[in-house]
Amino acid sequence: MGRNSYDVILYVNGRRFSKIVIDQHYQLKHHKSITDELIIELVFTLNNRRHKPTSIKPEGFEYYEEDKIKLRNKFYKLIWTINENEDYLGVINCYRRN
Repeated sequence: MGRNSYDVILYVNGRRFSKIVIDQHYQLKHHKSITDELIIELVFTLNNRRHKPTSIKPEGFEYYEEDKIKLRNKFYKLIWTINENEDYLGVINCYRRN
């Protein structure tokens, strides 16, 4: 499984990001209901907002979980990361919630 990268302009936690990098892990169990395009839409719900990390690693990675993001009358969970030294937002996993 690889990663797909998309050029964007996105502001999260007061920082500008120029890429979204999507890990393809979601395809193991959620390929019928999740696509890269859907994930990009979900990531843009984070735009111009501040979020608190669920954990911070010494290497500079901050990990986040956004639960119950509503899009088209469905709810999703998005697990994502940023690094203090990089200009991309990485999506680790995404799936639908009930």
